[in-house]
Amino acid sequence: MFKQLSTQLAEAAQCAKHITSHWSDNQTAVVINSLQTLTVILEKRQKTECPAAVAQSKGGLVCVSIKMRRYCKPMCNEGFDFAFLRNSRMYEECSADTKFKWTTHYIGGNKLAVCNRAKTAYFPKNQDCLTTKSNSDLEAQLIQQFKSELMDIEGETKYDCLLCG
Repeated sequence: MFKQLSTQLAEAAQCAKHITSHWSDNQTAVVINSLQTLTVILEKRQKTECPAAVAQSKGGLVCVSIKMRRYCKPMCNEGFDFAFLRNSRMYEECSADTKFKWTTHYIGGNKLAVCNRAKTAYFPKNQDCLTTKSNSDLEAQLIQQFKSELMDIEGETKYDCLLCG
């Protein structure tokens, strides 16, 4: 469908140079109106979705959605720590308020954190992201812990998940 539409639009743009001089004002208005409607639809679609957050390779992300806002908490595997101190901001947000971009300090991207080898651990000892995800009880505990950290945000949580890098 996309390929067909994009081909037809490209052909119409090429032909328009030669045939639009034969169109009435009403015909021109019909085409302009259709293009404006298509533009509005495409811009709305483009601006109302958060890009997928990228899970770091030495850890993962625990994510939930609350009232049209997406929250993700980066976590590192045992033996790794963040490239910067995360105490001041434990999670990142993507919503209409952030213009559907992640509140990450990494410029122009969807990477929320980087885990480097360190002495501190965020996943429990002997339990990395994949181990946690493979055990539904451990995964549920981790997600519930993150939800409790978001208790000051009003609304019902949904679409919770654990993403591993």
